[in-house]
Amino acid sequence: MTTALAQLRVNPELRALRSAFNVLDPKHADKITASQLGHHVRHVLGSGVSPGELKTMLSEVDVDGSKSISFSEMVLYLCFCAIDPKVGGSGRITLDSLATACENLGCDTLNNVRTLKAMIRMADPDKLRVVGLRRFVHALSFIDLDSVPLTP
Repeated sequence: MTTALAQLRVNPELRALRSAFNVLDPKHADKITASQLGHHVRHVLGSGVSPGELKTMLSEVDVDGSKSISFSEMVLYLCFCAIDPKVGGSGRITLDSLATACENLGCDTLNNVRTLKAMIRMADPDKLRVVGLRRFVHALSFIDLDSVPLTP
């Protein structure tokens, strides 16, 4: 087992996220469907959501078009939200917001202008100097958290 995989396997935050995901995925199909998401929003949070609103919520996170949310998609979505600095989210990551996130996380080796610009360029082929959710997840799609065994 690689060191990175071993670290992911015992990471308490990632394990907690997997537990939360499993609550939303009671059939253990490794995906959350619109119906499961709707059930959770309506019954657990006590909020009424229309089918159209559910479809919009799902499409925000479902970047591979499978009409469901995988564990990797959920984690990358939460990472994107953590980097996107505005309350309610601006829907984009800028060089400044990425620098702030790296600083807050203590990623000293990444937190220099040259590295951060390279990271933005990698996910921004249109050279808009901002990265939206779909581009962010696409750029990090090589991270396959769905296959990481998160057991003690």
